[in-house]
Amino acid sequence: MQKTQLTGTEEQKSAEKRSADLQKRNADLQKRNADIERIEKIFDKFAYKVDRARLYSDFFAILAYRISNAVDGRHRTERTKALAEIEKHYDAGDRALLDEAIRELMNIYLRIVDGERECSDVLGELFMRSQTASSKTGQFFTPFDVSRLCAEITVSNNAEHIIASQLGKNLAAGLAEGPGFVTLEEPTCGSGGMVLAVADTLTQKFGINVTQSLLVHAADIDARCVHMAYIQMSLMGIPAVIHHRDTLSLETWGEWHTPALCFNWMRFFRTVRQFT
Repeated sequence: MQKTQLTGTEEQKSAEKRSADLQKRNADLQKRNADIERIEKIFDKFAYKVDRARLYSDFFAILAYRISNAVDGRHRTERTKALAEIEKHYDAGDRALLDEAIRELMNIYLRIVDGERECSDVLGELFMRSQTASSKTGQFFTPFDVSRLCAEITVSNNAEHIIASQLGKNLAAGLAEGPGFVTLEEPTCGSGGMVLAVADTLTQKFGINVTQSLLVHAADIDARCVHMAYIQMSLMGIPAVIHHRDTLSLETWGEWHTPALCFNWMRFFRTVRQFT
């Protein structure tokens, strides 16, 4: 195989681009740290009032329940009761602080959607920094840069099938009509970082509108992870079914549909039925 030789000018331009990309990534990292620190400072105001692990778990559950109750009528009654059960342990001042933390989180995702920040696993990073992850289950979330690299490799290796799916084709069936969207399985999703990385790669590399052209089936045994993944996929506009389940035994305790799935139900429902 003949290697392409770069001229001195091309090498210089390539080096300058790499340097500019690195500077941009470092600047974005500093901004993301500042964003997360603002939420942490709000949580610090709960010192000695609420166990830190419970505070983070309640925060994720409250926001997940609120999103779900706004779009998923099937589970609204039970989740409204579950939400009230959590919130009754916090007085009015504490609930105001939780609402403030939610607003800060929403602002982070608005910046990501608007392109002011790079896509990242915000809740996964927040959770790992809290030092409340379960040592019994060996929880350690993959750094997002690693997730992004894995996503880019996976997407590149399956580019032909992704393009065919976008065209409504199925390569394995001799270009017979396919679903018209890409499906992604993540059986141990954690906070959803790998799914976010794949969705971002599909958008950046292929220009794919993931709200219309990606369907995710994810699962995790930890309710906190289910809530984090649900929140992040919801805020990023990703159609997804997320099961709270033991992936090995398939024992299931809950099912979550993101707003993007609920709003595009007629497009995806035939495939969703296969996820149960």
